[in-house]
Amino acid sequence: MRTTLAEFAELLEGPGRTELAIVAVVAVVLGGITALANAGSSLSYLLFPPLAAAAYRLFTRPDHLADGLPWDFPVGLTVGALSGWAAQVAVGSVDPSVPTGPLHADPRVVVLTVLFAGGTLYVLDIEIPPAFAVGLLLPFASAPPEAYVLNVAVASSVVAGLYVAWRRARDVSNPALGGRSGGE
Repeated sequence: MRTTLAEFAELLEGPGRTELAIVAVVAVVLGGITALANAGSSLSYLLFPPLAAAAYRLFTRPDHLADGLPWDFPVGLTVGALSGWAAQVAVGSVDPSVPTGPLHADPRVVVLTVLFAGGTLYVLDIEIPPAFAVGLLLPFASAPPEAYVLNVAVASSVVAGLYVAWRRARDVSNPALGGRSGGE
C-alpha cells in the first residue's frame, strides 16, 4: 500500500498523535544538526541529549513561552553553557591546578554552574531545566568552552527558528489548532 505525505499527515492529526509527529520533527532536526556538526565543526555530541529534551518540551508544551515566542529556549540553554564556562573560569582562577578532561568534574565547578545558571534563569524568569545539563556537560565536551557556548547558542536558535516555522505552517494548514499548544 502506498501512502502519500498528505495521508500520513492526516494519520498524525488528532488527540495524542501530534506528539508522535513532534518526535519525528525533533529527530529530523537533531539529525540535521548532527550531520552539520560531523561535517567539520567542533560541536560536541554531548550537547544533543539536553537539546533533544528541551526541543521536545518546546514543541509539545509551548504554553510556558512568553507571547508564544520560543526565544527563551536559546537564551536559557546559552545561559546554562555560559554558566558552566564562568564556573570553570572562576574555579580555575582560584585554583589553577584543577584537573580537567574527560570523566572528571570538579565539585566546585558543579556547584557554581548550578548556582550561576539557576540564579540567572530565575532573574530572567526562564524555565528550561535542560539548561543545567548543558552547563554541567561543558567539562566533558571535546570543544573549547567558547566554541561549546557558540554551538549551544546556534543549535538552540536553529531549533527555535524551526519551531516558529512549524507553528506557522501548522496554524495555516489547520486554523482550528491556532490557539492550542503543540501537545494537545
